Amino acid sequence: MQLLQAKQASKTYQLDPVSNRIVGIVDRLEAVKQAVYKILQTERFEHTIYGSDYGSELSSVIGKSDTYVRVELNRRIQEALMQDDRLQ
Repeated sequence: MQLLQAKQASKTYQLDPVSNRIVGIVDRLEAVKQAVYKILQTERFEHTIYGSDYGSELSSVIGKSDTYVRVELNRRIQEALMQDDRLQ
């Protein structure tokens, strides 16, 4: 997978994943890093608050063969991240 780069920066709330609280504001690369973390931590179709194009479908590969998992994880991660227009 190619290195992903931000197209444009955007301010957003900074989330603390340990305390599950908003702890400030982030911008630029830190905002993109947080978006990637959130996308990969959110299972697609699991939360009605998010649209059907948000999140990843990673949990359904558990228990599958190593070859299948390698190919599918690569594809699913790329697909999930491409939904954010700041990533290419």
